[in-house]
Amino acid sequence: MPATGSKSLVDNILSIRISADGFSFCDLQGWKHVDERELRKLLKADYRQVRLLSDYPSTFIPLDEYRTEHEEVIYRLTFGDDSLKGLSLCHEALPPLDVVALYPLSPEARDTVLSLFPDVTVQGFYAQTLLYCYSNERSEAKASQASRLYVSTEGSLLFVCAFNGQTLSFANTFSARGTADRLYFALSSWRQLRLDEKKDTLFLLGKDNELREGLQRFIPNLRCVS
Repeated sequence: MPATGSKSLVDNILSIRISADGFSFCDLQGWKHVDERELRKLLKADYRQVRLLSDYPSTFIPLDEYRTEHEEVIYRLTFGDDSLKGLSLCHEALPPLDVVALYPLSPEARDTVLSLFPDVTVQGFYAQTLLYCYSNERSEAKASQASRLYVSTEGSLLFVCAFNGQTLSFANTFSARGTADRLYFALSSWRQLRLDEKKDTLFLLGKDNELREGLQRFIPNLRCVS
């Protein structure tokens, strides 16, 4: 997964995730939730690099179809009219995949971090997750021409992307608070893409044991990635 594990702190890099539920930061044990007071204490340390990752829902637009003037309309159509309430919309080009990621960010959260780290890098958490999946796909595609679906649960959101070879065929985030919703969106994406249970593979990122048990009943080729 992007920016997790001990390597971030060993390299003196701080990764901060911001969502509607508040702040999280990366330490040796992975991601931890903190309030703004704790965050300000944390930010007093000296870091070589600081990354602010937006953990809000993301959608992805083919690069050749992306227009700056249309991004807000597309985002509201995807996630609802209230999806940008109190938030500003950001975009991030992902050249290896020829797509642009759209995601919102709290201006207050951004300003809090910028006040202490003017050189902070702002990125979309799910954009980085997609790049991680693509990195894995580059090695998987060499061994098989079959398709692969990647599923990751993060809080109340489910991220799904799919590749055919090294070509991205689908990527989106869904609001899914319970296992039943997560299972529905994962299987719905699988069927919508007409993936084949006999030859295609589903990669489950993270440690969602309940979702894993549910998927195993329908997808024989299930691989878990911690």
